[in-house]
Amino acid sequence: MLVDFCHSQQKSRNLLLMKLKAAPAIALAIFAVTARAEKIALINGTLINPGTSQIVQNATIVILRDGRIVIGDTKIAAAGDTKTVSTLKDAHVIDCKGKFILPGYIDTHIHFFQSGDLFTRPDVVDLNSVRPYKDEVAWIKSHLDDTFTRHLRSGITAVVDVGGPFWNFEVRKTANTDVQLTIAGLAQGSVVTAKAPRVAVAGPLISSVSRPELDLGDPPIVKIDTPEQAHEFVRKLAAQNPDLIKIWYIVDKDHPVDSFRPIVRATIEESHAHKIRVAVHATELETARAAVEEGADILVHSVIDKPVDDAFVKLLKDRHIILCPTLVVFERYGRTFSHQLNLTPEEKAWGNPEVIASLDVTKIPQNKLPGRIKNALAKPDEALDRIKKTYDVALPNLKTLEDANVTIAAGTDAGNIGTIHGPALFREFQLMKEAGLTPMQILQCATANAAKLFGGEIGAHIGKIENGYLADLVILNSNPLDDIAHASDIDTVIKNGAVYSIRSLENAEGNSSGADVNALAETYVKLVLAMGEHDADYVDAYYGPPEWKTQSQGKKSLDAIAVEAARLREQLAKIPDPTDEMERLRREYLTKQLSALAARVHIVKGERLKFDEESHALYDAVAPTLPESHFQEILARLEPKLPGEGTLLQRYENWRRAFVIPNEKLDAVFQLAIKACRERTLAHIKLPPSENFTVEYVTNKPWGGYNWYQGNYRSVIQVNTDLPTYIDRAIDLAAHEGYPGHHVYNSLLEKNLVHDRGWVEFSVYPLFSPQSLIAEGTANFGREIVFTKPERLEFEKRLLWPAAGLDPSRAEEFYAVQDLMKELAYATNEAARRYVNGEIDASAAATWLEKYALMDEKRAKQRTKFIEKYRSYVINYNLGEDMVRSYIEKRGGTAAEPEKRWREFEQLLASPRLPSDIR
Repeated sequence: MLVDFCHSQQKSRNLLLMKLKAAPAIALAIFAVTARAEKIALINGTLINPGTSQIVQNATIVILRDGRIVIGDTKIAAAGDTKTVSTLKDAHVIDCKGKFILPGYIDTHIHFFQSGDLFTRPDVVDLNSVRPYKDEVAWIKSHLDDTFTRHLRSGITAVVDVGGPFWNFEVRKTANTDVQLTIAGLAQGSVVTAKAPRVAVAGPLISSVSRPELDLGDPPIVKIDTPEQAHEFVRKLAAQNPDLIKIWYIVDKDHPVDSFRPIVRATIEESHAHKIRVAVHATELETARAAVEEGADILVHSVIDKPVDDAFVKLLKDRHIILCPTLVVFERYGRTFSHQLNLTPEEKAWGNPEVIASLDVTKIPQNKLPGRIKNALAKPDEALDRIKKTYDVALPNLKTLEDANVTIAAGTDAGNIGTIHGPALFREFQLMKEAGLTPMQILQCATANAAKLFGGEIGAHIGKIENGYLADLVILNSNPLDDIAHASDIDTVIKNGAVYSIRSLENAEGNSSGADVNALAETYVKLVLAMGEHDADYVDAYYGPPEWKTQSQGKKSLDAIAVEAARLREQLAKIPDPTDEMERLRREYLTKQLSALAARVHIVKGERLKFDEESHALYDAVAPTLPESHFQEILARLEPKLPGEGTLLQRYENWRRAFVIPNEKLDAVFQLAIKACRERTLAHIKLPPSENFTVEYVTNKPWGGYNWYQGNYRSVIQVNTDLPTYIDRAIDLAAHEGYPGHHVYNSLLEKNLVHDRGWVEFSVYPLFSPQSLIAEGTANFGREIVFTKPERLEFEKRLLWPAAGLDPSRAEEFYAVQDLMKELAYATNEAARRYVNGEIDASAAATWLEKYALMDEKRAKQRTKFIEKYRSYVINYNLGEDMVRSYIEKRGGTAAEPEKRWREFEQLLASPRLPSDIR
């Protein structure tokens, strides 16, 4: 069991402390509370220590907190395998079986004074006419709480702000303050931990160029003109105890390398005199070389103008320089301005939605677009070409430095336009992988190496999982050493001993906590329709607003659909649990349907799952696996019922030719069956007066029958006449496709949920979703609901058999065989399972069906075509029927209680229940 902690807007620590005595409950909502001397034991996980490449299976990690002695000092008491570490008996145990435990990630280059949105750098593109810069800064300050949480959500437990206004020091104070309290409701000496990453900061950047557009009285960038000014400004900064000092060493034709070098020297001399490290922005080889020669400790950004040479590599190694490459930021300005932004799924899902929405430059009025954006929009290929040229140099340079054992620390430059606070780190990981770094090397850059850049006493105790280190951890669901993409598959984040489940971190401000389900449902419908543009079979029915259908025809990319589905699931998860049963079912329905949609995206993109994996992902159910012996036993029982010469299949086909409905009599027989099924259904279920359907007879289809629901309680039912239609199919199809099956199911959903409740999500039916198991299961079970076995036999002998010109005296004989044949239904699943799993091809699947489902060659080939097209969908018929039957009978709807059976059946049809609700 993991502990969720609350948070709310944080103004400042001073304000908090002033209010603690008056309103402790409100104030404490800002922090995560961990009781005195709490012990936490993480057990059974795989420990990964990238700094030493250590991997420990079945690891145990014990975390201690002694709030009475050291405020906020939650350290790792022991770490290792279960043979060397014994779990403390009074510890709170978290079982991490199947999970991977790493040091928390550290982003060593961010800027809190920048939001990442389009308005955050008026010195680059002036959009003050759209959003004044003072409003932008006010928004940034009011959303710091949100920014902190988004970093934690991304597994980032520490950040380095490499330059900003003097108010940055207050940000550090807010984030790093843990408070020891003795107040009502808390244990003696309880420690209150800010819900924020650890923060190291530099103050304003010492710059070779001026940026007056950013100066609102506390500028983030200060132009220094002389060495004397440099000494003076460093002394001013030193009074704030910065973690490092940043030089913005900008070089261009007006500012050559050597012109600013004396100021660089003076800045470094004064900083080192105060025992403060210096980081230098340097993107050219000679600029970087000059900075290191003058005594810089850290280089930020990559060298992008030319390949690094051996002398430069040796210089960095000899001076023990740390380099932070910030690869992601090099693409984000150009891609944003040219409307080609490539946010990762993590950024789209976990980034601030207001920030992300602002990055669509096409939404800015044309007359307010700065020239730089207009030019980028006019020549988008040039933007991509510049990015490519940058990476053609930067990526090999990174690999060269990594191979030479230069210390590389991961950082993003988050806050710059298009570089998203928090999840941008995962795009940085992608680019580091493209440079040729291994997953272990990338993780080392984001943990042990990054801790060195963070520096100080804190930096010396983070980035590793070792005895005495601070308890900053990230727990993953999948192994990042297999693929660095798994680094974002986060289950839990632990910062300073406070355990955060992902759900607790997804309540970040701006992520639509408490969102209106109706609004989310509308987005879901549009997302399903968008998927239908990629997958012609996906949307089985839609009767919502026509304009939504039109709006979906712009072909939203598959990746965008997957990201949007994930975002909707996250927003649904934040909605408080409803007390109303139908509202609870509604939320679960949307969540499951969205999960299936995401799975379908992967399948359409070419990813192939195993049969059971696919059925679980799409239909929320897994059918039992049955051996060949199961079907052989049924076939053995059929043998004496079908005497004669030839194989059992031949004898079966010869025998049942006597029960084919002639084509010229098919419609008459079918209409009789429909009429009877409708009358019997209406005696128990009230349907809208206008409901009706029409029947069409078609050929060349992979299915036997299909209900195309049109909305307004109307259906078109198509019957495939490619193959002979046997007498039992009349009621089977009438009940399954019509009454009380698909037609009734869709009509009740439209009436009860769409019209009466306004639940728009039921105006669309995605075929490859859990809804299909309920739809097909109820349609199949509906055959037993509408007619009991004796009733059906009596009705068919009296009306259907004579209408078809068949001998009614053979009805009992026919159904004695067909009852056994029904037991072979799961043979189709096994053929599909073997085919989907790649164990057999289509020809072998047809042969399997001939042998174990007793299908003739044509019918087996037709069913195989269905399997090829619909794959694991086949479970919805037999497993769905069995699950529906079991659910209704458990609720008292047995054959002996027909009225109760109809009531339970109707309630299931008219509810949002899914397979996991009826198990």
